[in-house]
Formats: sequence, structure tokens, C-alpha cells
Amino acid sequence: MPTLMRLLFVTLIMLGASVRADVNPDCVDRGLLSRYQAMVEVQTLQVELLSHDSATETLERWCKRRGQVNPAIITAERVTTIGQRPSPEIREYLRVGRGVALKFRHVRLKCGDMVLSEADNWYVPARLTPVMNKMLDNSDRPFGKVVKTMGFTRHTLSATLLWSPLTDPGQTLLNPPSEQAEDLPPPHVLFEHKALLQTANGTPFSLLVERYTRNLLKPTRSP
Repeated sequence: MPTLMRLLFVTLIMLGASVRADVNPDCVDRGLLSRYQAMVEVQTLQVELLSHDSATETLERWCKRRGQVNPAIITAERVTTIGQRPSPEIREYLRVGRGVALKFRHVRLKCGDMVLSEADNWYVPARLTPVMNKMLDNSDRPFGKVVKTMGFTRHTLSATLLWSPLTDPGQTLLNPPSEQAEDLPPPHVLFEHKALLQTANGTPFSLLVERYTRNLLKPTRSP
């Protein structure tokens, strides 16, 4: 198991032990408890995303379990961009020279009307089928669903936590009322993942940078 995955699992175990409600509920710092719970939710979702190849399917399962929009279907709202040029680093990740055409797709992945993540995606059209390319150009289907039949694998390059609801993970939940923790709202982006999608023979065809939003912590409104 990769080191990052081990760390996330250990964090979940520690946080789970911290929020056990086997104490007098009148003594529990409710604000701090909600922040512990938010951290558990964020870390749980990170583990799920890092252990599955399709972020889209993981988000759909997440929405379904939380009783959000029914049916829990993720759609990709495409955002028009102009003048995007791949850097040498992007071409190096995708193993293509300057003469090979790349395409850029920026989307907001939504469940109902709630944006759960935003993704920048550089991909190699020549490594996809004509049907896939047409669908990516003309539909709101998420990239992972369009290329699903390729049997791709996902290789995580980085996973960065951009927000922690806990300034002190060792802080006790049993605080006097005068020392209750302030309920701080999370920022728009909770964490960011960078990943390569590869064919069965290990050829990269897509480089993704995904930013997951605080909407993952609250119910999705029906459209």
C-alpha cells in the first residue's frame, strides 16, 4: 500500500477513535466535534478517490450514500477556455513530442446543481477512438465515463490537502462552555489531486488536476 494511503488510513482510525460518543453529551464541544467529523469525511473521500481508477464513479457512490440527488448521476459542465498551451512538463508526463496534438478540457463535475469538483484535463486525442473524441467535444459526459471501455488505470502523482478543520488534532472534545471551538467555514477547495490515466499497457493518455469543493460536506439540492 502506498505511503500516502497508509497515512490516510491511520488518520481515519485516529479520528474515528476521537469522536466516539461514550462521554456525557452535555460536556462535548459541539463545534469541535463537527470539525472532527468534517475531517473524517474529507479523509474518507480521499481514500476512496485514491483507491479507485474513476473519480466520477467514486463521486456518484459518495452522492448516493449521502442521500443526495436521486439518481446520483455526475455530469460534466464544460467551461470554455481560450489560449491554453501545454507546458513541456505536461508533454513529458504524457510522453509526447511537440508535434503531437493535445486537447484541453476544463469541467465542473456536478451532482444535481452542486459543483463537487473542478478538473483541468490535458489529453491525447490520437490515443482515443473517434467516437470518444466526438463525445468529449460535443457532450457533458465526464471524461472517465467516455473512456471507460479502455479499461484504464489511474496513477496518482500528488494528493494535497488544502484545508484542515483542526488546528490541533490532539485537542480534547471535552471543553468547558467558555472554551468552545469557533465554527470556521471551510474554503471553497478542500483538496487537490493530480493524476495520470494510462491504458492497459501503461501508455498515458490524460493528465488531470482535480480540485474538490466544500460542497462535498453538505447535501446536494435537487435540480
